[in-house]
Amino acid sequence: SLSFTPNSVTANPGDIVQFQFAAVNHSVTQSLEASPCQPVDATNGGTVNGVHSGFIVFDQAAGDSAMVGTFDVPVADTEPIFLYCAQATHCQSGMVMVING
Repeated sequence: SLSFTPNSVTANPGDIVQFQFAAVNHSVTQSLEASPCQPVDATNGGTVNGVHSGFIVFDQAAGDSAMVGTFDVPVADTEPIFLYCAQATHCQSGMVMVING
């Protein structure tokens, strides 16, 4: 199954939440709670600069022992940050999470 583990994290201002991808290609993309699976920029007229990692490629030819890709999300305040994977149908399959939700 596709998921972020854990799917909920509590972080303080100044913390950095690091994503580590261990298999297949993924992304970390911000959405609004009311518009899951849509990038935050597309859901509010482009007025908010949302988190978007771009696709983090996993080299399947190198096997499971390959170095995994990482992406860091700095936490500026205690407001919730809703995130999902924008790869194919990963979000629709449940690959969503929240920081400070």
